[in-house]
Amino acid sequence: MYRNTFNINRYNSRAQKRILNKINSPEIISSLLQNIMHR
Repeated sequence: MYRNTFNINRYNSRAQKRILNKINSPEIISSLLQNIMHR
């Protein structure tokens, strides 16, 4: 049981890092800026 929770936590942290990398990518930042400018 403890090992399962550890694996789940490790998987969650890996997924969060992937999402953070996507958010930090320049394409998403520039698209967000363009959306703000168009308003």
